[in-house]
Amino acid sequence: MDPALRFPVQAINWEIRLSFPVAQMLTNLAITYAWVGEKDLALKQLEEIVRIPSLVSYGRLRLHPFWDPLRGDPRFEKIVNSLALN
Repeated sequence: MDPALRFPVQAINWEIRLSFPVAQMLTNLAITYAWVGEKDLALKQLEEIVRIPSLVSYGRLRLHPFWDPLRGDPRFEKIVNSLALN
């Protein structure tokens, strides 16, 4: 590999490695917001999470009980359905 490319490739690899723990923290925050009744904050957070690499998926949102407080909200359903297409 060209030495000039080594740093950018390393930076991208680190960003990818760091994004998953950050995404998990943001996911936990969204779940917490949902369970304490802060639906607007939970949905805003979830909108951000689905834009970054994370373990949030169509199946997890559709089936996991963590997301029960958001079920039936059209904004939640829109986020879930957006992941079905991926």
